[in-house]
Amino acid sequence: GAGVDVVRLNFSHGDKAHPAQRVARDAAALARIIPAGAPAEPRARARALIEHLGRRAYRRPLESAEVEQYLDRLDHLPTAFTDDEIFKLLVKVVFYSGFKAETVTAKMPAIQKHFPNIATSAAHTARDIRRILADPEMISNARKVEACVENAKEFQKIAGEHGSVANYIATFEAGRSFENLFLLKEELEARLAFVGGVTVYHLMTDLGLPVLKPDRVICRLLYRLGLLENEKQLFKAVLVGRR
Repeated sequence: GAGVDVVRLNFSHGDKAHPAQRVARDAAALARIIPAGAPAEPRARARALIEHLGRRAYRRPLESAEVEQYLDRLDHLPTAFTDDEIFKLLVKVVFYSGFKAETVTAKMPAIQKHFPNIATSAAHTARDIRRILADPEMISNARKVEACVENAKEFQKIAGEHGSVANYIATFEAGRSFENLFLLKEELEARLAFVGGVTVYHLMTDLGLPVLKPDRVICRLLYRLGLLENEKQLFKAVLVGRR
């Protein structure tokens, strides 16, 4: 149902012992997650659950843009990508990292205008970067803008080495073992700018890889379900998602 789907947003796909499946089989645990009076219609039910979990996790109501972010992930559970699609996901991850979702969502048309694909982004010069930062519709953060240009160039280098970025990612066979998955995580952190900590898991999750993004919402949820000893256990949260 929509409740389980929302919990699965940050977890691996198809695991028999998946935490969301365990919760779904436990009426008491499920009752603690699904808000009373939630609508039966799947999308409305998903929205109600996201708003409910957000209020519990953040101790405040989620902003509309934050709710839409989670709903968008329900609509776009990914399977296969072109290199430009992977790059667009990376650009979003870079800009959302550490910023309010509402701010980034409002600026996304300008972000996508300046970073529409790998070739255009890799060709940006220092003068272009200054022009982008001067755009009043753009998020004026030099580190993020420069990271996107650097990442586009790195994507071209990876494609030259492996035929495509998608091929490069596939060589790790990340779905076969946790060791392979963790090696890919280390490689992405080493090769890409502005990708580390929770952010690299964000990218991997959006790519459909079998790993959760251990953000505050997920860690607080796992803690309240008794699966973590505290909300700062990011690596354990990732391991729980693999069970």
